[in-house]
Amino acid sequence: MITKSIAKLSKSLLKNNISALAGFNNKAFSSQNQTTSQSESEDFSQDLKQKIDPLRNHVNDFLRNTSQYEDQIQDVLMPYYFDKSSRLAGHCSEKGTDRYYRRSQTGETNLEVHPENFKYPYDSNLKLSSIGYGTYIGDPDDLTDYLMYDAIKTSVLSGGLNVIDTSPNYRYMKSEKTVGKVLTTLDQKYGIKRDELFVASKVGYVPEDAERMISAREAIETLIQDLKVPESEIVKESGHCLNPIFLKQQLENSLERLNLQSLDLYYLHNPYEAQGPYNTDNVIFDRITKAFEFMEQQVQAGKIRNYGLATYSSFRVKPSENKMHLSLEKIHQLAEKVGGKNNHFKYIQVPINVMMPEAFVEAWQPHTDDKQVTKNKILLGLCNDLQLNVISSQPLLQGYLAQIPLSRAHNNVFNIPARHLQFVRSIPSKALKSSIVGMKRNEHVRGNLEVVRKALMKREEFFDSLKPHRRQEFIEEELDM
Repeated sequence: MITKSIAKLSKSLLKNNISALAGFNNKAFSSQNQTTSQSESEDFSQDLKQKIDPLRNHVNDFLRNTSQYEDQIQDVLMPYYFDKSSRLAGHCSEKGTDRYYRRSQTGETNLEVHPENFKYPYDSNLKLSSIGYGTYIGDPDDLTDYLMYDAIKTSVLSGGLNVIDTSPNYRYMKSEKTVGKVLTTLDQKYGIKRDELFVASKVGYVPEDAERMISAREAIETLIQDLKVPESEIVKESGHCLNPIFLKQQLENSLERLNLQSLDLYYLHNPYEAQGPYNTDNVIFDRITKAFEFMEQQVQAGKIRNYGLATYSSFRVKPSENKMHLSLEKIHQLAEKVGGKNNHFKYIQVPINVMMPEAFVEAWQPHTDDKQVTKNKILLGLCNDLQLNVISSQPLLQGYLAQIPLSRAHNNVFNIPARHLQFVRSIPSKALKSSIVGMKRNEHVRGNLEVVRKALMKREEFFDSLKPHRRQEFIEEELDM
């Protein structure tokens, strides 16, 4: 019964979104503009060719014509102008995020946002939303571009979300391009300025290119042959590199795709997960040290504001898990070695959800105190000690938790995915600043943003929610899909 209902709903949603795209009656949506010769296709590596071929006529029509789309929807009264000649200047600032916050509190936005939705990073007066927008999942096709573009715009205009997370290897570079387009639209049409938004991207994996049909294998060969990156510094098994030459190339490319002059946060992407199994720790730490040196240089150059590590498992496993566990204290020491006490290593990203609670329940991170006594600490506790900000990821486990009801509606949050978001963002830790969630369908955006209107759970409410309660039956309608 549930399966049939979900299938019916999915078909209806897809039909509605295709209709919306069809309403954008522009010649650029014709596949004729995207033809590729047979001789070109023969040069593509077979693995990427199989992924991209079904989409090759629909890869970048919408992103090339967002300004025409915005002109057609006619949803603002004030005149506007899209300036494509220069990138958006500046960075997230105290003044800008305060402007975004005040607008959300005075009825000038689409939602009535609760003040507790915003949190402050350490040593900063920035106001960051407790929920951020993630761009990981999705095909590199035209429909996904449209859905993601519209969802980011809706989320930011709600007044409850000003954190955006992306990466060049998400959707074969398409996610960064989509973010770049919507940032420009928000700035030039809707008046949401660059300094109101906190934008993060990542570097480490050699990204594949959907539009130019370049596989990671081909990109690696270019790094070796043209940029002279030593082959020994590229982990081909995982397609990962931390060489500063590669980092510089990727930073410039990301800024171009995002249409920005500066990033607020630049992560090293899964450095230990991708390189740990193939190198000694000494080699990896040496590479991370050199990467941190590059990051500090880019801070001084004004290209980035802060840097960090975006991880999946390395901060969540037991110390006994050899070649999987990474000591955060060790990484913090490397940052201090490079940049001193005033270094710009300020953030880590780690998955946290009801199925991945390690960051707030397991004492698996070694910490040596002033008396040289070493004890294991909970990750979020150690981050608080080190004044490191935590951005959590996967609060819905890539959507798998969206149908798993929590036992209680926390602070009158009744949408099931929103309950999971409420649970994660209410973890009573000063270190946790925002939780990144992916969403593209309008009803998912509306449902997830339910939490920004609510207060955080109090400490006792949060821990009470962890206690086992009598199991409650629920009917299909409660799923609110």
